[in-house]
Amino acid sequence: MLIKFLILFLFPLVCFPNEITLGSWNIRNLSYTSRSVSELGMISLVIQDYDLIGLQEINDICSVDKIENIINGDFNRNFDYVSSEDISKCKTDPERFTVFFNKDIFKFQTSEIYNKIGFSRFPVYFEFKTKNNVRIGLVIFHLVWGSKKQRLAEYSKIPDAVKEFSYEKVNLFIMGDFNLPVKTLDKSFIFNEKTTIGSISAYDNIKQIGNLKVLSKEVICLDTIFFTEKTLKNCSKSLSDHRPIKIKLKVG
Repeated sequence: MLIKFLILFLFPLVCFPNEITLGSWNIRNLSYTSRSVSELGMISLVIQDYDLIGLQEINDICSVDKIENIINGDFNRNFDYVSSEDISKCKTDPERFTVFFNKDIFKFQTSEIYNKIGFSRFPVYFEFKTKNNVRIGLVIFHLVWGSKKQRLAEYSKIPDAVKEFSYEKVNLFIMGDFNLPVKTLDKSFIFNEKTTIGSISAYDNIKQIGNLKVLSKEVICLDTIFFTEKTLKNCSKSLSDHRPIKIKLKVG
């Protein structure tokens, strides 16, 4: 009995959560110089509430370095991030996709860029594995902001990119800013709520190709959490013109 007690005391059982949160956020041209320290603090507060979140419109690495430092220092979390190279064809409008993840739950495995014709911003695949060996892949998109014809043309290429990253035993999540109304997307997308500040458009979404149970979904209304009606116009400048979206998944 004493030996059993000592084993449990010296080598405590490691319990992994049965549920995780996963999400997506277009963070509006995030760079180190585009946000104040307090604004980066609010952004960090939002991100640290996820276990895995894919970000669009990242302009530089300095900004995500700062966010990581705030999350781990001020909020005492154990987070890391992985970022793509510049995936924009427009050299005057650089963009990276970045994923923040909880290191207590996830380990980063690999990433790949789908750099074939058809996209103004190349989709990127990021793969992670939980410590109880659940494999999760994110394919992040940010479709062109142009005419409806241009947007639909890019949307039609999504299955080609997804097929490229449909690996065996990987629970795949298609996510990002699709710049198209929900009625245009196929019905397997999870969200139908407005996801831009002021409830203007429903452009951000997530779709699963896998068998993990979705327990809940949520649009994080930054405009009502951090701002009043009088200061609502500051939300797009300070944080983003898009609301983060979140799903809770059962993984155990």
